[in-house]
Amino acid sequence: MGKTPNQLFQRILAFDNLFEAWRKAARGKRSSRAVTSFEDRLADHLLELQAVLAGAVGSQAAMSNSTLQSPSAA
Repeated sequence: MGKTPNQLFQRILAFDNLFEAWRKAARGKRSSRAVTSFEDRLADHLLELQAVLAGAVGSQAAMSNSTLQSPSAA
């Protein structure tokens, strides 16, 4: 797979990658109530994170493709 920004972001957004990030972040914290609570609905949380990140990138791409114009002098 190439290394264009879009391809890299798609790899970041991949469910397997998000799961691996969760696994590393939770290491040593499994007894924490917050961690176990999050883990109860892990797939739902990761899918929600995936959607939020994808939406944020979509809106940022739309903004970066727009043309900014100076306001006219009054």
